[in-house]
Amino acid sequence: MGKKSEIFEGEVEEPELVVEEKVIEEKPKKQRKKRVLTEEQKEALRRNLEKGRKTALLNRQRKAAAKKVQKEKELEEQEEIIAKHAIKKKKERDAVGEVELLRKELAELRASKNKKKETNFIVEKEKSPSPEPEQITPVPSPPPPARARTPTPPPKAPTPPPPEPPKMSAKQLLRMMKSV
Repeated sequence: MGKKSEIFEGEVEEPELVVEEKVIEEKPKKQRKKRVLTEEQKEALRRNLEKGRKTALLNRQRKAAAKKVQKEKELEEQEEIIAKHAIKKKKERDAVGEVELLRKELAELRASKNKKKETNFIVEKEKSPSPEPEQITPVPSPPPPARARTPTPPPKAPTPPPPEPPKMSAKQLLRMMKSV
């Protein structure tokens, strides 16, 4: 290397770095000798390989069929759940619709009842051999008679609450719940 005199008064030499490379000689590994097989042995190995492949194929097919059946069962169960839910929803919708119809009928009956109170209808039938529609003529109804007011009776004495059921232990409650 070069000399340095900038910082120091005298000249100082830098030490040179020397890298020594160690050369490791690799010994060649002993190679194994291949096992020598006779034609009969090779043929037996081929037969076993073919037999194993067939067996493996059958096992894979069997597992695939089992998975397919399992998946179909799951789909059927899901469809059954969906169908039950749809039936339940339909019943609810039908019940709501039926309730609405009944409410309308009740309102109509109340309205017709109020009209009947206002006027009584007399149905006159004509005696003739040919059936003709009935004639309805309104007849005014007399006003209802005035009722005398009766005083309200005094309140009854309050009844005592029913006695509390006997206290049961947790064990007794569990036994009772099991039978239910």
